[in-house]
Amino acid sequence: MIEGRVAGIFGEIHPQVLENWQVTVPCVAGELDVEFLLEASKKDSSVQKEPGKAAPKATQKTDAKQEIDQIAFYNENIDFRVAKIVKVDRNPQGEMLYVETL
Repeated sequence: MIEGRVAGIFGEIHPQVLENWQVTVPCVAGELDVEFLLEASKKDSSVQKEPGKAAPKATQKTDAKQEIDQIAFYNENIDFRVAKIVKVDRNPQGEMLYVETL
């Protein structure tokens, strides 16, 4: 969440979906709104550099530069971590909840 807006979502795929696709291991899926993350980053940097001034309109040259900046932004600010799920048990406090050991 950034300023109350969802920037991405991650979650475990429902066991019935995995069964329908004949996937035998628990899986997690995620989605990031990279455009929103970049917009939020630009807002933060423009506020820090020049408050009150609007950003200039993009040209073809700045579009190529922006792609490089997007890669740099992604590498500097996005941190993915991967873990292997080694054990899954039903949670006694919830019918649709699971306890995972990573």
